[in-house]
Amino acid sequence: SVFPSAKSTDSVVMALGYCRARNLDPFKRMVHIIPMWNGQQKKMVEVVLPGIAEYRATAARTGQYAGCDAAEFGDDVHENLGNVTIAYPAWCSVTVYRIIHNTRVAFHGPKVYFLETYATRGRNEEAPNDRWARAPSQMLEKCAEAAALRRAFPEELGGQPTAEEMEGK
Repeated sequence: SVFPSAKSTDSVVMALGYCRARNLDPFKRMVHIIPMWNGQQKKMVEVVLPGIAEYRATAARTGQYAGCDAAEFGDDVHENLGNVTIAYPAWCSVTVYRIIHNTRVAFHGPKVYFLETYATRGRNEEAPNDRWARAPSQMLEKCAEAAALRRAFPEELGGQPTAEEMEGK
């Protein structure tokens, strides 16, 4: 029930190892097992990726995370993607804050564009998956927040994308 999309025990063991290494409680669902296409193996493989909750927790653990502003969204677009009619914001950006030398410093995240980010139903499909079709603004905001957190906390988060950013890729 913690990793309902896992197809193998090995993936669950890998996720538990990730949680142990990052000092995360697996029951808080901060990491996800996501199927991704592996070009070398020419098949889908399961990978463990952090979720936005893990990024937030890691930033908070530094003692330097100082909140974030409300997300900014671009204009709404109404479009048919792979026979799914959807309305979505063209882009989203989030600013997060970090305390550096006793000063609250703003880290403006990049504009994260829906068409460059959304997850599709399948590898060669254009239609958004169910989650992105149901809540496009919410999903785009999570991706924009993750990008801003990576800018503010590069040594803690590195360049690894979140599950929200990679699902369906």
